[in-house]
Amino acid sequence: MQNVEVHFENKGFLDNLLRRDTNTVEAVDNVSLDIFEEDVVALVGESGCGKTTLGKTAIGLQRPTGGSVKYRGQDIWEARDEKNPEISHEDIRRSLQIIHQDPGGSLNSNRTVMSCLSDPLKRWRPEMTAEERMNSIYQLLERVGMKPPEDYASRFPHQLSGGEKQRVVLVRALLMEPDLILADEAVSALDVSLRVEMMDLMLELQELVDTSFLFISHDFSNARYLAEKAGGRVGIMYLGKLVEIGPADTVLQNPRHPYTKVLKWASPPLDPELARQAQETEPPVREIDIPDPVNPPAGCRFHTRCPEAREICTHTVPELQESDFGTHGACFRLDDGHEYWQSAELTDENQSAETTATSDD
Repeated sequence: MQNVEVHFENKGFLDNLLRRDTNTVEAVDNVSLDIFEEDVVALVGESGCGKTTLGKTAIGLQRPTGGSVKYRGQDIWEARDEKNPEISHEDIRRSLQIIHQDPGGSLNSNRTVMSCLSDPLKRWRPEMTAEERMNSIYQLLERVGMKPPEDYASRFPHQLSGGEKQRVVLVRALLMEPDLILADEAVSALDVSLRVEMMDLMLELQELVDTSFLFISHDFSNARYLAEKAGGRVGIMYLGKLVEIGPADTVLQNPRHPYTKVLKWASPPLDPELARQAQETEPPVREIDIPDPVNPPAGCRFHTRCPEAREICTHTVPELQESDFGTHGACFRLDDGHEYWQSAELTDENQSAETTATSDD
């Protein structure tokens, strides 16, 4: 993904009827991200930060309003629009799969597990016989712990637990032998023990089919567990911007962006005593409330909440740059020679004046 933008018109029925001007929501704004073979990237951020929109854009479910999305060098949307692309849009669709947060909603309640899993094989691997399809499905069901597979294959979705439904959806994605699977809040509906079990299973099966995962979560703990165990990367999003990305252990041990520090503070360690000590400290944030995404702050979008913000942060947008720890962050503080250090500190008084001026505009 190169300089990807996804903007939505915040338009209702009355706006259309009365032909009123509408606001634009910059769900994703100028984000670049490469995902490699057998890679794991975990995107984290608060609700409404644009991580799901970015994920859907990555697998071709959302058309960007700016920038480009390429699969093995082939622009996804050019493949859809052109007649003779180097890689067909059908092949791209098969190679980019998704696991939804609500597995029950993506399974046909009137069809058995076998029927739900047979359809993609019939479409994408028509050379397989009925017996080959059945054996392939049985093998994967058994691999994900659904034993005996014959029993589970004959069940309907309402006869499965939440964890079992999620396993079926994972199997369905893996049957395509995809290059990338978008796991959009794929474990958030499960209890803690099942979350760990499901993430372990995802990584185990990754080695089987040589796929990559783009894992999306609002829970920093889930992203930390998956990315650390896989040796992958953690990306932090805030109001449509990618503000930090790098190896999981480095981002977690030495967060370079102030917003990453907030997420780390809000995700206490599992040790009860360490968690208690962490919660007794003041949150590393100036304001709790998130700005309106329809009218995001100028400059660095986090400056209204950042305790380290200075005057330059109110009007200049920081770009991603490499830190001394090998991560990339969008913060002026990463550059010792930046004019940020000579800029006036941001006080509550001038912050209030700046916000008022923006509102008047």
